Amino acid sequence: HKKYGAYLMPKRIENLKETILQHARQILLEEGYGALTMRAVAARCGIAVGTVYNYFPAKDMMVGNVILADWLETLGKMQQACSQAEDLRKGILCLYEELEEFSKVYWGTWTEYTFQGVRQADFAKRHRMLVEQMAACLRPLLQRHHPNAPEKMDVFCVENILLCFNGSPMTITHFLSILAQML
Repeated sequence: HKKYGAYLMPKRIENLKETILQHARQILLEEGYGALTMRAVAARCGIAVGTVYNYFPAKDMMVGNVILADWLETLGKMQQACSQAEDLRKGILCLYEELEEFSKVYWGTWTEYTFQGVRQADFAKRHRMLVEQMAACLRPLLQRHHPNAPEKMDVFCVENILLCFNGSPMTITHFLSILAQML
């Protein structure tokens, strides 16, 4: 703090939003959703609680930003893996594995979060966005290796990748076997 006249000037922290998100991510992944509070983040950052609220008016907004940053990184890995995959099967496996890793990181967060107040329409919108983002990774791979594949085959593949999660009787191995017979 610098003294300016009779007033103390507040300290300036470079990249404060990123610092807040970094500490929020640490708390979220190490201690869980319940332990993540604005006060805990502020304490870790060495700033006032009000400053955290200036960037994130609600805890869920902060959590959403943390998860979004990791999702965008995962999506980048998916795009790169699909661009380098030698065939559709390997591309689908890459998508599945990256999604599985991302899900493992946030599974505890999602089980603690109640999803109360999340409207069905919002959930459906986010699901469509997720499917479209992943389908965009597969599209060039399909065009390269299966130029005559039916329209929306990329969406079909992604929806089935998602179906293979959470103890579904459809495993990724089953899906790939069925897909090989179709193409």
